[in-house]
Amino acid sequence: MKAETKTALEHFANLDTWSSGHPSDSERFNEFVCTAYRNEDYHIERDDFMSVFGNLNEHLGERAEKFLFRYEDGIELLRHFNHH
Repeated sequence: MKAETKTALEHFANLDTWSSGHPSDSERFNEFVCTAYRNEDYHIERDDFMSVFGNLNEHLGERAEKFLFRYEDGIELLRHFNHH
């Protein structure tokens, strides 16, 4: 993961509201996905992604992992869009 991509993910993950579904969190997460796409970070290993969130209890870990899937879906959509 490139430094700029990691910074965008940290900006999302370091705020206490990321697990609450606040609209601003969606905006920050989408910015991370766009940054990852621009940086050609089309695949981020699970451990690298999860390490940005730090130590989480089981419930928050599951929520964070759902964001990993959202990232993967977002990258796939952007790649498809830009190739058609």
